[in-house]
This record gives sequence, C-alpha cells and structure tokens, in this order.
Amino acid sequence: MINPQMPGAPGIVQLMDLSNLKIQVWASEKEVQLIKKGQTVLVYPDALNGSIINGVVQNVNMAANPATRTFLVEVKVPNQNYLLKAGMFCRLEIVVNKKSDTIIIPSDAVLGRTGDYHVFVVKNKRAQRQNVVPGIRQNTKLEILTGISTGDSVIVTGQEIVMQGSPVEVNVTGGR
Repeated sequence: MINPQMPGAPGIVQLMDLSNLKIQVWASEKEVQLIKKGQTVLVYPDALNGSIINGVVQNVNMAANPATRTFLVEVKVPNQNYLLKAGMFCRLEIVVNKKSDTIIIPSDAVLGRTGDYHVFVVKNKRAQRQNVVPGIRQNTKLEILTGISTGDSVIVTGQEIVMQGSPVEVNVTGGR
C-alpha cells in the first residue's frame, strides 16, 4: 500500500485547469529568429478533424537545449469549450508574416529548377510556357511573385507532359 504522505509517492489526485492550455514546441535556430512573443499561432488538433484554434506565442526561450540545439516555444491556447484535452497531439503554424493580394498556386504546378522556374498557362486553348519567380512555399501551396496574373488559367494536372503550343481542354475543378 502506498501512503500519499511517503516521499516520492504519487498524489491522490492531480488538478488541472484546462480552460487555457500551454503547448510546448521546439524550434530550430533558423525558425526561432522569426518567432516573437504575441504572434498568432494556428493550432490544428489531430483529433478534431480539421478544426483550427487560435493561440498566441507566450514565451520563447533564449537558450537552446544543448542536446537538440532547438529552442522551446510556449504557446497559450484558450480552451473555454474544453475541446482540447491534456496530452492531445496538435500541429502548429506560427504566423510570422502576412501578405495580401498575392497569387497562390499548387506547388506541383511549378516546373523547372533553381533559377529557371515556369508554369504552363492556357491562352487561346493552347498551352503557353510562362516563366515565374516563386516566393514563399507553405505545404502544397506556392506564392508566385512575378510571371502570372490573377485570372490566368494555370495547368495543374498533366503539366509535366504538356508542351508549348499543345492544344488544351480546360476542366475547372474548384478554382482554388
């Protein structure tokens, strides 16, 4: 029998305040340069099927963990509806920069190699190669800085086999 009064014995109960949770995440030395206290964090709990909860960076450790060379970042997440439980797994996106009026396309639509990137757009029912300058990549999306304009029809399926001037049949599937 364990006596709760014995040194090292587990307590009888453990109390938790789950109305505000603290998520701890480790950032590389490159990433930590972009992370500041007060930044918005998008929290994607694996168990909540695509739900997004907004959090905020509460603390960024100034010293790296000597074993991993990464920096501890603490994120405060409001949990008034108690959807999150202690120990759940979440994916995080820390918003380090916001842009508006940008052109975003699927990253797979861009072909080429460093310094020579291009996409194929549809003009007059024919494929036309268009050089582009890529910007920020996030997951499967890519910002395009120059080369195409809003409203251009970019080929996103079969672009690896299309050639300049090939006839194209357009099949719009969502336009996003």
